Amino acid sequence: MRALLVLVILALVSAGLPVRAEDGESDFPGLAYALSFAHVPTGILIEVRAWDNTKQNDRIKMSFAEALNRRGIALTDRDAALTLNFETRIESLPDGSNAKTRYTLRATLDNQMTGQRLWQAEARYTGAMTEDVRAFAAMAPILVDGFGENLKLKGFRIQ
Repeated sequence: MRALLVLVILALVSAGLPVRAEDGESDFPGLAYALSFAHVPTGILIEVRAWDNTKQNDRIKMSFAEALNRRGIALTDRDAALTLNFETRIESLPDGSNAKTRYTLRATLDNQMTGQRLWQAEARYTGAMTEDVRAFAAMAPILVDGFGENLKLKGFRIQ
C-alpha cells in the first residue's frame, strides 16, 4: 500500500513538470512551427506584406519572396486574394552578465475575400546577432519550408 502511495505521489509531481515538445530540440537556439487551418489553393497570386513598412522589413519581405519563388509560388505586389502578412518582435532577455536577444518572426496567410486564415507559422531564435534584419531574413525561408502545411516544432541554427 505504501509503495502505491509513493507511485501516485511521484506521478502527480512529475505531471506538473514542464515537458519539451521534442527531446533534442533544446540544443537549438531556434525553434519553428507552422499550422494549416485550410487548404492553400494553388495557382493563385500571393502578396507578401509586413505589418509595419520599414526598410528592415523590406529585406525580410524579399527573403519571403525568394523562398516562395523557389517553391514555385506566384507573387504579386498588388492586391491579391491571398496575403502573407508577417511581423517581427525583438526581446532582450537577461542572462546573468550576458544579455541575450530573442527574435520572433510570425507569418499568416489570409484569404482577403473571405477573411479566413489558411495558415500561420512562427520562428523564434535566441542568441546574439550583430544585425536584427539578418536574423529575421534567415528565419523567413525556414517558415516557408512549412508553407501551407502543419510543421511540428523543429529546431534550427542561423549560421
